[in-house]
Amino acid sequence: MTNSDFLSEIYGSLKLGTHGWVCSFRESPEGAPSSVWMGRAYKGLPAQAGFIDRAEHDNTYYCTPIVTGKQIGRAHV
Repeated sequence: MTNSDFLSEIYGSLKLGTHGWVCSFRESPEGAPSSVWMGRAYKGLPAQAGFIDRAEHDNTYYCTPIVTGKQIGRAHV
């Protein structure tokens, strides 16, 4: 199963205006700087799926809730 296959199973068909949240980086999570945890929106677009599938050697993390662009704020990990 690829990363994009997994996300497709988790998120299903995302409605217009919604997205998942993904984060991937090469460092070990224990020593990774906080800046690498920022992540990005994931809408399941073909270019995004290809990018996340090519990150096979990265540590990849997913936030499973589906959020809308109307939600304001910033999360810190």
